[in-house]
Amino acid sequence: MTATPQPDFLRPQRGTSSLAWVACAVALLVLAVAAVDAHDAWSARDAALLASARPPLQTPKKVDSAAQRALRQARARLDRPWQAAFGAIEQIDAPGVSWLVLDVGERGALRLEGLAPDAPVALAAAEMLRRQGAWREVVLGRLDGAPGGLQRFELVGAAMDGTR
Repeated sequence: MTATPQPDFLRPQRGTSSLAWVACAVALLVLAVAAVDAHDAWSARDAALLASARPPLQTPKKVDSAAQRALRQARARLDRPWQAAFGAIEQIDAPGVSWLVLDVGERGALRLEGLAPDAPVALAAAEMLRRQGAWREVVLGRLDGAPGGLQRFELVGAAMDGTR
């Protein structure tokens, strides 16, 4: 039997050595220990942050009565039935009236200016707004002649919540 010739550029194939498997196992063990150590360090950091956190600020036990009063007034302004109040203004059906100014003050004071063909129409507009019930003390505050034979008038009133 003759041996088959093998070219010298081919090297015989070797299997994976056991030393490579040992090196991989050691590397995995080192990575696992590092992960456990990092987790412990992170947990210790969180515990230290929680321990050093300041307690929340305490609210004062006694609140200034002026501040309480201002808070109640602001809440009352927000709780007004604004939709009904402005809806009442929109429902004024006075022929020939042109509205110029709508002003509602901080405390609910109403000032509504307009132009009317004559004084009875302005008075009728005031009466319609008064009957709507969303505004109280509605009166014709001013009536002046305007160019073109129109009457400039002003209605004043107050919101129904009782503040003025």
